[in-house]
This record gives sequence, C-alpha cells and structure tokens, in this order.
Amino acid sequence: MIEALSGLLGLIKQTSPVIFTGLAIACVIILFGSGDLITTIGLTEFRDAKKPYIGGCFVLSLSIVFVQAVTGIIGLVKSVFQKWKKEKDRKLLIKAKQAELARLTPDEKAYLVPYVLSQETTQYFFMEDGIKGSLETKGIIYRASNMGDAVTGWAYNIQPWAKGHLEINQNLLEGYTPNMQRHSRW
Repeated sequence: MIEALSGLLGLIKQTSPVIFTGLAIACVIILFGSGDLITTIGLTEFRDAKKPYIGGCFVLSLSIVFVQAVTGIIGLVKSVFQKWKKEKDRKLLIKAKQAELARLTPDEKAYLVPYVLSQETTQYFFMEDGIKGSLETKGIIYRASNMGDAVTGWAYNIQPWAKGHLEINQNLLEGYTPNMQRHSRW
C-alpha cells in the first residue's frame, strides 16, 4: 500500500502542470457547465453518477496546479534574490579590492604605471618576481598566458576593474619608484 502511494506521488510530481490544468478545466465544464452543454456532449448521466469523483478530481488537480505555481514562484523569487546577492557581494569585493589600490607600495605602483599611463595591455614578468607575485596575489594583475620563458618572462594583464579605477584615480599611482617602472621585455 505504501509503495503504491509512493508511486502515485512520484507520478504526480513528474506530471506536467499543463495536464492538471486541463483536467481542472474539464472538471469545471462537467460540474458547472449548463444543462444544454452537458446534454449535447452526452455527459449528463456520467456527471450525475460520478459527481463526487469528478469534484474530488477537480479539487485535487486544482490544488496540484496551485502548489506547482507557488513552488515555481518561490523558486523564481529565490533565484532573483540569489542573483541580486551575488551581484551585491561582487560589488563589495570590488570595492574592497579598490580600497587595496590605495595601500600599494611604491614598487607595486611602478609596475602598474605602464598599464594605466602608457595604456599597455600586457607586461612581461619573471616567475620569481616578488612584486609581480604580490600584485597577482592581490588580484590586481593576472597571468594572461601560460606560454612564457626565462628570457622574456610571462605575459600579465591588469584586471579591468583595477585599470578602470586607476584611470579615474591616477593620484593612487603617485609616489611610485621611477627606477622600478620597467618593462621586463628589454
């Protein structure tokens, strides 16, 4: 008995709400349709004999459609809320990273000057470069390619949010170490 009920509930869960909506509409027509309509389609005897079953089917199908609609709406609201929260968290993270730009060392600033003031897209740094490592750890620059070598170095680009913020706030680059400003591809 429990297995049969479990099977029935599983079947109901998998059935499309469109089917239950159609079933509810059919029940409404049979139960509440005018006498002429029911007589014309030949369901008068069927309606009179099976009215409790048709009514139960109507209530059940309408309830299932309602629950599926509410569940869908809750899922949609939850999805929109999660998307909003994710975007809000992303903006807070970028703001925190932008605040980090105000605390850069003079050597770190020197590495960023060519990206911002010279509009260079890519600079090449060696793997053992500590300043590059610091900027990469802070999420300000990223390795643009896995291809590189010990002679010319590896390609690094600046994050778009960092470049945009530094272009607007070029005063954050003031005080960089001039002799550290370099392009390691000599």
